[in-house]
Amino acid sequence: MKWVWLTALMIGFSESSECSECSELSEFSEFSEFSECSEISESSETPYSLSRTHDSLYYLNEFRLPYPVYRFCTGDVNGDGSPDALVGVVKRTRFHHEMGRRIFIFKQVDGKVRPLWMGSKLGGILQDFRVVEDGSPKTNEPHKTYKPHKPHKPHKTHKPHKTHKPHKTYKPHTPCTIRALETTADDRYVVSEYRWEGFGLAFDRFLIKNTDKETAYKYFNL
Repeated sequence: MKWVWLTALMIGFSESSECSECSELSEFSEFSEFSECSEISESSETPYSLSRTHDSLYYLNEFRLPYPVYRFCTGDVNGDGSPDALVGVVKRTRFHHEMGRRIFIFKQVDGKVRPLWMGSKLGGILQDFRVVEDGSPKTNEPHKTYKPHKPHKPHKTHKPHKTHKPHKTYKPHTPCTIRALETTADDRYVVSEYRWEGFGLAFDRFLIKNTDKETAYKYFNL
């Protein structure tokens, strides 16, 4: 069966920084969810905390999530310098009626949690995801390197006149990468990466594809 990769479907909004590790999970019947603790916070440095009422009801700060949760991360998804929250939920969607793992991304607006992107599907069958700060680990294909040119001897220059100090310029933030562990219809594993593009997540590259579960997890955790 051909493996067709599409830009992630979007039911999203727009905009929101700092990448951090995702919360650890435990098994929940067919899917995974958080352990018994009543409140799960990413860290004291992020404005998000996830609290659990019962198996199918969580709150991201005050935002109600009436679904099982299998993953919680924070990171600057769209590069605007503000932290976003990424919550993995288990639910049906309008276009995919079977229960499955989804990724919801949230931002803060005036101190309130608001949806940034609520994706129904990535490229394959999502098993897990994580946020990575640098989306360029070692893969089967090495990056190309270039031999530097020999530097020219500098020309003699006149002593420059004093100039005004330049104005400070805005330094753009580097968006985080979403690394996904996915499966295909024939039960093979794929590790892929997605980045924010305009109004949602778009496929960036494969780390490895058409592989077994053990090998896939090695690449997923690079």
